[in-house]
Amino acid sequence: IHHFRLPPVSLQLTSSAHVIIVVDDVNDNVPSFVSARTVSVPEDAALHSVVVTLHAEDADLGSNGEVLYYLNDTAGGVFSIDNISGNLYLQQILDREQVDVLSVTVTATDKGSPPMAASMSLTVRVEDVNDHGPEFSQSNYSLTVREDILKGMSLFQVQAHDRDIGANGRVRYFIENVDAPFSIEETSGELFTTDVLDRESIAIYRLMVIGSDRDPTHPLSSSVLVTVVLEDINDHWPQILNRPYVAYVPTEMASGGGSEDITINVHVEDSGEDPKFDFTTISVRFQNASDFPRMHVDVLRNSLPEDEPVGTLVAVVSATSPRAGPISFYVASGNFEEIFHIHQLSGNLTLENPLDFENAQDFTLLIEVRDSGSPPFSSFAEIHLNISDVNDNFPQFTQVEYRCEVIENSPPTWVCDVLSIDPDSGSYGVVQYNITDGNIDNVFAIDPESGVLSTTASLDREYIPEYNLTVESMELDNPLHKDRATVIVIILDRNDNAPRFSQILFTELPEDAPVGHRVIQVISTDDDTPANAVITYSIIEQSDDIPFSIDITSGYITVVRPLDREMQDHYIVKVNANDSAWSVSTDVTIVITDINDNQPIFFSHSYTTALPETEDQEVFVMQVLATDADIGQNGQILYFIEPPNEQFWVNASSGDIYTKQPMTLHHPGSEIFCFTVFAYDCGNVPFHSNTTVTVRLEPYNHNPPDQ
Repeated sequence: IHHFRLPPVSLQLTSSAHVIIVVDDVNDNVPSFVSARTVSVPEDAALHSVVVTLHAEDADLGSNGEVLYYLNDTAGGVFSIDNISGNLYLQQILDREQVDVLSVTVTATDKGSPPMAASMSLTVRVEDVNDHGPEFSQSNYSLTVREDILKGMSLFQVQAHDRDIGANGRVRYFIENVDAPFSIEETSGELFTTDVLDRESIAIYRLMVIGSDRDPTHPLSSSVLVTVVLEDINDHWPQILNRPYVAYVPTEMASGGGSEDITINVHVEDSGEDPKFDFTTISVRFQNASDFPRMHVDVLRNSLPEDEPVGTLVAVVSATSPRAGPISFYVASGNFEEIFHIHQLSGNLTLENPLDFENAQDFTLLIEVRDSGSPPFSSFAEIHLNISDVNDNFPQFTQVEYRCEVIENSPPTWVCDVLSIDPDSGSYGVVQYNITDGNIDNVFAIDPESGVLSTTASLDREYIPEYNLTVESMELDNPLHKDRATVIVIILDRNDNAPRFSQILFTELPEDAPVGHRVIQVISTDDDTPANAVITYSIIEQSDDIPFSIDITSGYITVVRPLDREMQDHYIVKVNANDSAWSVSTDVTIVITDINDNQPIFFSHSYTTALPETEDQEVFVMQVLATDADIGQNGQILYFIEPPNEQFWVNASSGDIYTKQPMTLHHPGSEIFCFTVFAYDCGNVPFHSNTTVTVRLEPYNHNPPDQ
């Protein structure tokens, strides 16, 4: 508002007036961002929390200076913005280790007509929090070292990586086994010995190595097992026990004669690089055969079924001796796993533990009878026993669960092999396979002899993506002997389905929508698996006339140029969806809705007419007309005379001007009347324009021409 006083002119008769001129605002200022262009946010920020409040200033007044905020892009849906407050909200969980810097473009637009806008690129830096523990390069470590390695020698280095940064990502190492002769360098992870090692004392060390980050308040850690196997060196000598040895051997001797003793030197040596050894002697002394016990073996059963009960009498050994009694009986060798037992005094050989044909099919037992002389003499005899099989084992699948894969739409084909093993021999171990459950539509078959699983028809992953079959193996000799396994058949996808749109796409958009405004999201679905259902979007036959673009990944259609309903009130955008093998398209109808952005315009800047004087109260003078390019309420026009006139009025709807009273001249000649007619539209914030109307009141022609 300007206030000024008009100075008097240099005339004798003057006066002055105080004039107030109000300057109406026009939208001639662009919003200007005053907030920071770079902000930081911790990666553990809560969903829907405020990242930053953006602010832009506009020097205009009223609606021209009111600013709305929009995001041209959302960094893949990570952010949203409150259009009024400018608060930028977090819409997805952040992960600095995936993305540490995000960029969005923010547009500030005022409410003027036409609106003015400015954009700013905002950089959001994601700050690290300690949300990852150290991860070792291997799930476990194993190494072999010589037992004579020197104290303090480096063995190897463990490595752990922490995806955090700074102190959160620096790893320190230590060993939990405080008594072990090893230590680890805190920073490098280098493992070394702290004492001498001895494989004969401890052959294997299992060390638990801890890796911890250096967060000062809440450090995270992980552990890994390090197995250190000591490699033997030849540092011990063999030892022969109970030396020396004496053996008494029967022989046939002549009367009064004997055989000389034999001494055998025994040398024992290991196979080390630096071999170690020991030695002893065996003295063989020959004695008269008649002095040795005489034995008799009565084998009751040479063949035993493997299910023979424990305690069964197998053989009876008896003996006599010409020397001192009593005689003792022993199993000298061949009694593996102590299956048999011989009574020391009676000589009865019995079954001590259960037989198992699958472990041993025969035994050769060496039976010793020993007298009580000094020194004692012994005699020996062999017993040969055969073990026969019985059907005492069940078939057993090699896996409880098999996982197989087959590609959909394939012709009948091999899927996988299953195997069930019955340890019994002969016909007892023959199994037969069949499918007992889960074979929907009988699309699988299994070879009853080999266990080969195959399809009988082409499969459709979109119909059934996974089959859970129960397969049974059963003995031919005894159907009660059986086993079951689960076979999970995963149907692998082919890209055999095109994307499809599930709805008709129609939307309305105000013509003042700013550049960057999201219009609608085009969504299509694909029945294939994610790898074959990655859909990209594009606008077909896009020309410069279409003020829209589409995001290739999200399908969001966005305004790229200012809109004007008065130029074009709707668009049909043809959108294509492509999954790399199939393409489909659909029409997206976008109707541009009107806003009150046009003022009424009179057909003429001024109107002039002549009116003869009249005594009638209300006489039609003329019509003024204005048009408004908007539609609906925004284009509906009302007419007013401002300021009100004492002589004339205007019909608000039609623009017809009438007299208010009789119009007569009070002096010769004509009289001029001037007034202003305003045309207002009916928008929420109405626009207007005006025109000047001049009416010349002329004398009424009372005298006709002379005849």
